[in-house]
Amino acid sequence: TEVPAIDDLLHQTRWLGRLARTLVRGAAAAEDLVQDTVCDALMQRPARLLDPRAWLSTILRRRAQRHRAREAARPAGGAVRAA
Repeated sequence: TEVPAIDDLLHQTRWLGRLARTLVRGAAAAEDLVQDTVCDALMQRPARLLDPRAWLSTILRRRAQRHRAREAARPAGGAVRAA
């Protein structure tokens, strides 16, 4: 398959959103995850791509993993201390 066009990537947001909602808590976090995934995909488009869905899924899952790690590292109350 050739390089995915921007429109092709944007048409993937519905299923990406469904996947994101299973990986993070909150609709806003899921939407942010999808937007960040599409931005990453636009910046990292490979020359040839066999399975765009698998590629996008991998990007989204890696971003979700980083998001969960940040959430786990936050203090229990979620408050951020002033420096």
